[in-house]
Amino acid sequence: MDQMKERKVSSYGAQNIELAASDWITNYKELHGASMYNPNTTMYVVNARMEAGGSSEDFRYKIWNVKDQLETELQEVRYMDYQAAHQHLVKKNLDLKSILRTAKD
Repeated sequence: MDQMKERKVSSYGAQNIELAASDWITNYKELHGASMYNPNTTMYVVNARMEAGGSSEDFRYKIWNVKDQLETELQEVRYMDYQAAHQHLVKKNLDLKSILRTAKD
């Protein structure tokens, strides 16, 4: 999980967000398969994604909205069991895969 939190898009050639996203998804699948993915890690990914690409705010518009929603929903799921929290975030499109898809669009 530390790999996911420490990953910076700037460490990829030309700040390749798709390659970084692929690495995040690979880590996520391993952890989720063992029911060990911490949903709070998604916020680290969102922040890392927002740091990518320089100072232009245009591409961050959607991400700011997602970040606000995620922050609220992480409070909602903090006392849920793993599967209930995961399903809640999937339903709200705030799971890691959905967020990376939104950030890509």
